[in-house]
Amino acid sequence: MEPIFERVMSKEAAKELLRSIEQLDDAYFVDRSKFAPNISLDSTRNKYLSMSDASMPSDTLFTLQELFKETPVEEFLVNRYYEGMSIGPHKDANLVNYSSVLFLEDDVQVLSVVIDGKWVKVPDESGTMITFGIDTVHKVDPVNKVRHSIIILRDRI
Repeated sequence: MEPIFERVMSKEAAKELLRSIEQLDDAYFVDRSKFAPNISLDSTRNKYLSMSDASMPSDTLFTLQELFKETPVEEFLVNRYYEGMSIGPHKDANLVNYSSVLFLEDDVQVLSVVIDGKWVKVPDESGTMITFGIDTVHKVDPVNKVRHSIIILRDRI
């Protein structure tokens, strides 16, 4: 499946959502290098923080549920990266068929996916989303500033 790009919210709404997520304490997030670590296809250890919908504040979850009320969603995740954090090349090990990444910031450009055997850098634009099948190899290059993204796990699109 080729990745699907779509605008799902305005830039202003994405930036407002980002501001609310930036306010959340790290206590809501799990350090994936320590808990449930995953290893990349190139054997590198990934370093990032992740918050599932089971642990996120109810107002944040409500905002996401409202935004995607017409979309069948299995789980929402919010990933937080501090400077230098990254996720090496990997395929998602979820029990769903599709992953979507909602971009909350502009011009960070650290997500890449393999399309036709070549790495393609995905342009970050707040309010846009990329959806790909779980068999799609992708990575997040080391970030040079704090970055947040929302991951939407779903069985169908």
